[in-house]
Amino acid sequence: RHELGEAERVRIMMGVDYPAEDDTREVHLSPADIRRLITEAVALGYHELSVIIRVALLTSADRGVLLSGPAHPGRISRGLLKRDVRIYSEQGALVYLDDSKVKGRSRTVPLTPALASDLYTLCRLKADDAPVFDLQYRDLDYVWKQTRAAAGLDGLRFKDLRAQISQYGEE
Repeated sequence: RHELGEAERVRIMMGVDYPAEDDTREVHLSPADIRRLITEAVALGYHELSVIIRVALLTSADRGVLLSGPAHPGRISRGLLKRDVRIYSEQGALVYLDDSKVKGRSRTVPLTPALASDLYTLCRLKADDAPVFDLQYRDLDYVWKQTRAAAGLDGLRFKDLRAQISQYGEE
């Protein structure tokens, strides 16, 4: 600060882009909340959304990693592709997730038998370079809002699922 001078420090700080809202809130879902959210997704006919929710809960993946389409302005997300899911039996699977912040870096996450079975069903007839989920990034908001309202979790954001990573597992 002494080297720059007060005027230069103020000029630099004015150019810093601060978040529009405080994003430090903590959301804690009970196992009953999670079950209700998944049950309502299926009841509304959004079985694929129920799988997406379970993958997000288990892997802490953001929707930009899971769903294809424009994730950010000027950047298209390829989403989770069939080749990224290694199902070695209906009893188990691994999923390779790209890191959304570092290009070329990925992580491997083991999946539960029930989730492996559902992913097997979604993937079995698709080409290796096809997205696992037919639901597009831009279409998630509509089905997500309907599902969370039906579950009585109106304030829940999809991003909030990331904080629940492996907290309860899959029953």
